[in-house]
Amino acid sequence: MILAFDPDSKNIGVAWGSPGSLSGVDVIRIERGHCVHQQVGRAVLSWLQTVPLPFDEVTTVVVEGQRIRPRAAARPNDILLLGQLAGVLIGVLETHMSAQLVVPYPEEWKGQQPKTVNQARSYTQLGWTYQIQGSKKTGYCIPISGHRSIYCPSYMRPADWKHVGDAVGMALWAGKVTG
Repeated sequence: MILAFDPDSKNIGVAWGSPGSLSGVDVIRIERGHCVHQQVGRAVLSWLQTVPLPFDEVTTVVVEGQRIRPRAAARPNDILLLGQLAGVLIGVLETHMSAQLVVPYPEEWKGQQPKTVNQARSYTQLGWTYQIQGSKKTGYCIPISGHRSIYCPSYMRPADWKHVGDAVGMALWAGKVTG
C-alpha cells in the first residue's frame, strides 16, 4: 500500500491505495498555536491513532519535499517552513512504520503543470468527475462524483481538496515509479 502526504501549515492532504488505484483520502487539520512544528507533530500522531488504515500493509510513504527555486513566485521563507514541516511529518511517520520513504520535489511527481491540470489528470485516471475551483492557473480541482467509493470522511470541505488532490496525484505517481 502507498501512503502519500502533501504537507502544509494549515492542513495536510493524505491519500492511500495500491498502484493505479485509490482506497482513501483524508485531511489532517493543524491547530493554530505558537509552534506550528509542534502542532503538525501532534496532529499527525493523533491521525495515526484514529484513522482506519492497516499501517502494517504500507510499503511506501510519499511526502512532498521542497526546495527554493530562483525566480519562483513562492517566498523562500514559506518554502523553508514547508520543508521543515515535511521533516516533522517524516520524523513522526518513521517512528510508526517501516516503509520505503520517497520524498519527491513537486516538479518530480507532477512536472511543471499547474495544480489544476495535474489534479484533473489524476481524477480522470480514477474515473472521477470534478470542477475547477479558482483559476485554471492557480486553483485546484474538487471531485464531484466517483470519490465516494473510497474512504472519504464527511468532514472534508471543498477547500481541503487543494492538498488532498495533490496527495492523490503523488500516490498515483508513486504507484508508477515504485510499483
